[in-house]
Amino acid sequence: MSKIYRIETPEDVSRLNKQLNQYGIHFEYDLFDRVFLIIDNYELQKIPSAEEKSRKISEKTREEVLRLKAEGATVRQIADKLSISIGSVSNITKESLSSNHS
Repeated sequence: MSKIYRIETPEDVSRLNKQLNQYGIHFEYDLFDRVFLIIDNYELQKIPSAEEKSRKISEKTREEVLRLKAEGATVRQIADKLSISIGSVSNITKESLSSNHS
């Protein structure tokens, strides 16, 4: 869920800096007391994107999901049998469908 941060006081800047400095993002004031943003691209690049997330489910498990689905098992049945989440089963089957249509 998104949250809007109003940057109106030095306390607001300090609060945001405490949260964002670890990511290479820092707020400062200029000579006219306007807030500006400094981004350290080196630090920012260290943050893995959603696409770079390592897969926690093995290729063998993925193949088993697809086999069970092809045999007519429901998403819930597959999730229970393989001890993975329903969302993971759903994502694997969706990935398979989208790659087959490419």
